[in-house]
Amino acid sequence: KKPSEEMRSVLQLNGNGEEDNTIYTILCKRVVNGETAYIEESYVPLSVFPDIEDEDVCRKPFYDLIQEKGVKKIFKVVQTIEVSEVRGEAAALLKVNEGASGLLLHRLLIGSDSSPIAYTRLLGMGKKYKLMTEFERIK
Repeated sequence: KKPSEEMRSVLQLNGNGEEDNTIYTILCKRVVNGETAYIEESYVPLSVFPDIEDEDVCRKPFYDLIQEKGVKKIFKVVQTIEVSEVRGEAAALLKVNEGASGLLLHRLLIGSDSSPIAYTRLLGMGKKYKLMTEFERIK
């Protein structure tokens, strides 16, 4: 898939070859008690994870897949959490009215050379949230 300008910027893609410009877009819907709890969108360049098509990316944590099978390993994670309006396809998938408030979590995965490896955005609905984050330096 040809990357959007937003994702090209986030992932700092500036290559001229087709492989340099290919980003895999992964959309997973997480269901709890029969209802969509959140949607997870992940973006990873082909150059970082060339065999991603062979993986069941919605059944295994994205972070683990990159660490186990990615060309680059994760050195740092920058995470931002915000309340955001739910729009477009996300509102339809989450079965909420356009403009409803949702919890939006952004994760930028960064390699040891300080370049972005991948980006994930999780958007959830619900009345209760419990977030636990544990990061460990990977050697």
